[in-house]
Amino acid sequence: MEVSLKVIEGASIKGDWNEGQKGRVLIANLVDEKNFLLGLREIEPGSLVPKKVHHHTLKQANYIISGSGTITNTKQTISFKAGDVILLDGNEEHYFETKTGIRMVEIRYR
Repeated sequence: MEVSLKVIEGASIKGDWNEGQKGRVLIANLVDEKNFLLGLREIEPGSLVPKKVHHHTLKQANYIISGSGTITNTKQTISFKAGDVILLDGNEEHYFETKTGIRMVEIRYR
């Protein structure tokens, strides 16, 4: 029987910094499969990310670990803070704006 259990130590998680319209976002994908993605995101204080409004074909859930900001889609802007969960439908255009830096877990799923 194959064993697949593993722990990824937080200190070993590496990602790539991507420039936003203002500021940057760190994207570290831990699991990236056809119908499922699990990643860690860090957005710098005072950021507007990404460079332009974007969307994903999969649904998206973000758990905010720390910090606060807003998320905007084509119809509304909603504030969020640590402990909140953000839910988006597939193909829903959106972007993030932060005053403080934020850390969040991102899950994309079918």
